[in-house]
Amino acid sequence: MVKEMQDRQDQHDRSALERHQIWANRVVVIVLLCAILAAYPMFLWLIGFPLYLRLGIPTIGLALWVVLAITSRVPSLSKYSRFASSLMLNAFGFVQMIFLGTRNAATPYYFFVILAFSLIYLDEKAVIFTALGSLTVHGILVAAYPTIATNPMFYNYTYRTYIYMGFMYLLSVPALIVVARRACALLFDVQRREDSQRILNNSLNQVLEQMTLTATNLLRSSEVLSGHAAVLQSSAEEVAAGMEQMAHMVEVQATDVTQVSGNVVQ
Repeated sequence: MVKEMQDRQDQHDRSALERHQIWANRVVVIVLLCAILAAYPMFLWLIGFPLYLRLGIPTIGLALWVVLAITSRVPSLSKYSRFASSLMLNAFGFVQMIFLGTRNAATPYYFFVILAFSLIYLDEKAVIFTALGSLTVHGILVAAYPTIATNPMFYNYTYRTYIYMGFMYLLSVPALIVVARRACALLFDVQRREDSQRILNNSLNQVLEQMTLTATNLLRSSEVLSGHAAVLQSSAEEVAAGMEQMAHMVEVQATDVTQVSGNVVQ
């Protein structure tokens, strides 16, 4: 019995998390679309940069967004949207690292942003997947560009800076995992309280309906009793009137008897 209740509660928690992730998918799709559309004027502002790259990088992001939007719409694939969004964001950062050249100074911090952005799903797996994706991007860059002089990672920063950033990243990942886990537990707790409140409200509504029905029945019964009381009162009045008539007749007869007795005495 306890195991069945626990299984039912676990299933309910999973459904609550799925509902939240459906909402998160909608939010992520809208936010990323706004970010990609805003990227067009931002990249066009890069004067002295090839036009095909200024238009191509946001267009690549838009193509990745279309894949993400389709994934979030298909019911059988929507549960993987959090991983698809992570892949999209990491791929966009990878493209920026390669093609922006010396203008990618802000790109390393971009990976901190997408790590925090993955927290919207309240799923520690999404945070871990995003962190692994970011590490994979940098690993690919190190493998593809073995020399520091040609590696896009070191156009603006030295390897010492990346050691410092990596240390901050390693601090951020466990913290965000703990936050995601705690937020998910709070979501389950709030959902359970809402369900308990809903059950309590339904019980109170049933009690109120029963009280209303009982009051209606009592009102009808009192109306019937009032009708019977009126009939009894009229019957009592008729009986009282009959008794008065009988008393009057007895009085008349007593008078007649008195007269007869007087005549007999005379």
